[in-house]
Amino acid sequence: MLSTDLNQVGVLDGQATKNGLVLMDYEELKQLDPRTLSILNKSEAILTYLPENNDEIDDLLERMVNIFKEDAEKPKKKRKGYANILETVVFFLEKEDYPDYSKQMDD
Repeated sequence: MLSTDLNQVGVLDGQATKNGLVLMDYEELKQLDPRTLSILNKSEAILTYLPENNDEIDDLLERMVNIFKEDAEKPKKKRKGYANILETVVFFLEKEDYPDYSKQMDD
């Protein structure tokens, strides 16, 4: 499933089951905005490509841990529900090995 196929209604909204494998561009993943965090929280795995600077991965993972900790420290009623963002497996591929589904769909 492509991350662009996941919309705010239904797939991301109050869903009891998890998404399977979600393909997400690294540029989208690194934003860690509410939509991306929701996808991370409700997916088994994310497939993305390596950034040009591999040090960005350490920064991304550190930010994810901090978001998780900050949310967990809030009173239950004020939590955003990011309890599963650290359980999602994130696979990084070389950019040339990352599937270009936009190109394949045009064929």
